[in-house]
Amino acid sequence: MSRRACVAAILGCTISVFCTNASAQYAGNELGSVRHKQFASPQRFALELRFGPYKPSIDSEPGVSGAPYQTVFGSSYRVLAAVEFDWQALRIPHFGSIGPGLSFGYTSMGAKANFSTCPSSGSCQSAENTSLDVFPLYAVGVLRIDVLMKDFGIPLVPYGKAGAGLAFWRASNDAGTSSYGGVAGKGHTWGTQFAAGLALSINWLDPRAARSLDSAVGINNTSIFGELMWANLNGFGGAGSLYVGTTTFIGGLNLEF
Repeated sequence: MSRRACVAAILGCTISVFCTNASAQYAGNELGSVRHKQFASPQRFALELRFGPYKPSIDSEPGVSGAPYQTVFGSSYRVLAAVEFDWQALRIPHFGSIGPGLSFGYTSMGAKANFSTCPSSGSCQSAENTSLDVFPLYAVGVLRIDVLMKDFGIPLVPYGKAGAGLAFWRASNDAGTSSYGGVAGKGHTWGTQFAAGLALSINWLDPRAARSLDSAVGINNTSIFGELMWANLNGFGGAGSLYVGTTTFIGGLNLEF
């Protein structure tokens, strides 16, 4: 065999091996991608752990003279802790999901009770403790627009919520539930509930761990989020309702599964 023929044979074998390896690697990558899509667990629900500042809008109630809430509890915000569970009932291809959501939360504020008439000397605060506990709930429709994340790999999911809210509340002192004029200091207030927010998926930080979490417990996506929330708990504008709603910023963790 001539030298030229030997060189041609060696080059031919090298190119053949390279092409075979590249083809096998490409096929392996494609197969891995198909397998990941094929065996990814179904996504139907979302669970949010929610935290944010909360100050009820009692002083804005029509007919209230002065600022009774601020006089007793001050102007600082308290912390709201809540959970929300969503059912992603309808998935719209290349757009997002829509479905109902339910939430339950709790916040509390406490201070020393004020004397009804300040003494001529000394502080207006008494030694008695007073508190207000608020348990806000709501049922909303939730629209999540996840096309950016699912179709284009951009880990951002804008969303909106709208529905009805309800809050149970209780004013108490050292003796138990407060009362005034024979009326117990507890009740509930209805209203409307709205929110608009943006979630940031953190799966991209460690895709392998995200896939393992999906395989092990069925969590498809983990996100951190921030939203502006309007809890208009004012009895739908009716008289005699304690305004315990608020407008605030909420942040937290979202698990979709």
